[in-house]
Amino acid sequence: MMPWLLFLFVGVFDFGFYAYALIATQNAARAAAVHNSMSSMAASDLDNSGCRIVVAELQSTSNGRNLQCPDSGPLTGPPVWITSTLVTGSSSPDGNDAAQVVVTYQPDLLIPIPGLLQLQPKITRKVWMRINSSADFPSGGSD
Repeated sequence: MMPWLLFLFVGVFDFGFYAYALIATQNAARAAAVHNSMSSMAASDLDNSGCRIVVAELQSTSNGRNLQCPDSGPLTGPPVWITSTLVTGSSSPDGNDAAQVVVTYQPDLLIPIPGLLQLQPKITRKVWMRINSSADFPSGGSD
């Protein structure tokens, strides 16, 4: 009975890490989309601060401890890929301009089980966030 219990424990342990990776990837995509929804110019440009937001969200994952943002542009290689685009008009979910951020994260195979998981899975999360209009931000003045 002990081999079956050990196998079950390993499966639950591995599932916990993948579930945490799913949550962290969703949070990273949401946080980057909120940052990029400040303006239509920021929506298609995942600058260094947007990259740092994604990296900060993924720091606590199994292979995210050593993630570094490049000097220019987004992360485009294992274990994280980030894209950010401006979606306009009818391509947007509600017809308004939106920032679309796609974060793909490839978690480590923590406990490789021969024959069960041959390929390393990738988690992809896509988030849309409506662009803030300039009318929402009053010019000048103080509180």
